[in-house]
Amino acid sequence: MPFTMSRTIVAYVILGLASAEEGRSREPAQSSLKAHVAVAQERHQRAVEQYHQERPIGDRAAARARYEEESRRDLGDLLDRVQKLPNDPAAVQTLQFVVMADHDGGIGLLNRAIELLARDHARRPGIGQYCPFLSPLYYSPAAESMIQAVLRKHPKRDDRAWACHALAEMLRIKVHMAQHFRKYPDQIPSYKEKHGAEAIERFLREIDLDTAKKEAEAVFERVVNEFGEVRSPRFPRTLGEIAAGELNAMRNLNVGQLAPDIQGTDVEGKRFKLSDFRGKVVLLVFSGEWYPECTEMYARQRVLLTRYSGRPFVVVDVNTDTAPDKLRASIKAGRVTWRCWWDGGVNGPIATSWAVKGYPYVYAIDKKGVIRFQNVREEGIDEAVDELMAKAKE
Repeated sequence: MPFTMSRTIVAYVILGLASAEEGRSREPAQSSLKAHVAVAQERHQRAVEQYHQERPIGDRAAARARYEEESRRDLGDLLDRVQKLPNDPAAVQTLQFVVMADHDGGIGLLNRAIELLARDHARRPGIGQYCPFLSPLYYSPAAESMIQAVLRKHPKRDDRAWACHALAEMLRIKVHMAQHFRKYPDQIPSYKEKHGAEAIERFLREIDLDTAKKEAEAVFERVVNEFGEVRSPRFPRTLGEIAAGELNAMRNLNVGQLAPDIQGTDVEGKRFKLSDFRGKVVLLVFSGEWYPECTEMYARQRVLLTRYSGRPFVVVDVNTDTAPDKLRASIKAGRVTWRCWWDGGVNGPIATSWAVKGYPYVYAIDKKGVIRFQNVREEGIDEAVDELMAKAKE
């Protein structure tokens, strides 16, 4: 499905990192691709906007077909040009734009663009920080090959480090998606429609869950052991800290496992632990005042606390705001009536060690401290708590 333009702009800022270092290292050169890229961006923006206008009011399939036809023509022309001009100063920018525009693979040009990146630019300074953008493309063999090429060939250690972490993350996503398809086979057709039937069928045919899990853990371990101290200006944590959190999540944060203890402080600096609540059903929420969906969930949490008042049930929150002021105000106003660790941001030590991927992220833990539900949402939260509280009587 095509991106909205706000997402496109954010992605394009990220993609610019890959060529920034080289741009500083030499005098600007004449580009015959630059003007074509600018025109393609404008045309793509209009195509996306038209698609979103037509989709709610007309024939959805016809609107999508028109969008894909226009995009395939314009982006295909760009790829033809960049294939002939691999050394053009705008070559990487051009290929990154095509990857971004066909990020779901629906247009059919994603793999070709990534193959050209791997062929001509896998040793380019800074390209390693582009590799994490490719990690979610678990359905694209070309994306994995590109990451492997950077890890194998790049002369700079930092670029290899980012490629190594990107490969581990892609393998983790493969494990997650294999588990998802196994649990929800009825959703496979929608993924085929989104990414292409051939890509998803290949993934399902080739994936071996146990092997992929072992490979992901091994590559995360390599990040910790070989590239652990590498940092990016975009993240306060080292790759080693991030990878260690991913390993912890894969090995210890699964349904049926004893929840690892959490130790931290609240907004007043008072220390407390997750294990303090042993003997009670715990709704553990990773949240933040910075995200409306998190604050909208406060009402549900208050209702649950009222429903089970006087019973062995608690809500605890890991707050990921960069400053505690808003959380402190919510506590004072009575919007938050439960204990909260303040983690100092989404890259805080607790969120990093639990490898939280989205917000709000919810665990339901039984009275023995065992994780029974993970990443539950909306009504599923009530159902999880109700079930655990009923079992707590037994």
